[in-house]
Amino acid sequence: MEQDFAKAGKVGADVAHLESIVYTGFSDEEAAILRAYEGKRGKQVIRKIDRHVIPVLGLLYLFSHVGRSNLSNAKIKGMGRDLNLVGNQYNIASSLFFVPYIIFEEKQYLDLRCRQSGNWPSTGEEDRFSWSLLLNTMLDWKILLGALMGMINAAPNAAFSYTMPTIIKKLSFESQDAQLLTIPPYFCGAVSS
Repeated sequence: MEQDFAKAGKVGADVAHLESIVYTGFSDEEAAILRAYEGKRGKQVIRKIDRHVIPVLGLLYLFSHVGRSNLSNAKIKGMGRDLNLVGNQYNIASSLFFVPYIIFEEKQYLDLRCRQSGNWPSTGEEDRFSWSLLLNTMLDWKILLGALMGMINAAPNAAFSYTMPTIIKKLSFESQDAQLLTIPPYFCGAVSS
């Protein structure tokens, strides 16, 4: 790569400028840590993360999905009747699963997005909230497109996991059969994601 820059007559300050673009938004200390893990050493770290962290995250994702689908399975087995749920009380109970996502996930996403774009101060007294930065970030077309794609993906997924056993049971299947018939769509969804 340096030879390509040398051929083009772009060496020295231009190369240093390109290196600084990669770590825009990071302090000098953070950039130094990131540079220490470039190349072969970085690939080793990524492989180690893949071996140790990804399986744990996969299990957590599985447990999250099982927990959500168990609520709908409990509903078809008579949970609503046992708990005297009327009207939309089941819907309110099932929506409580999304409160932690709303509270914690968006702040982390915004923080990461702002750090990557270089608009977020990283240390010291400058590390404070800015309404203008939040507004600019939220009105960015890439953020809006990502939010739209997330909603398009999440809405059917949540709807299926909470309602599929109930829908299948209303098709004149027994509770046990309804639960078994939800396995293939859940399996296909897990494989495709």
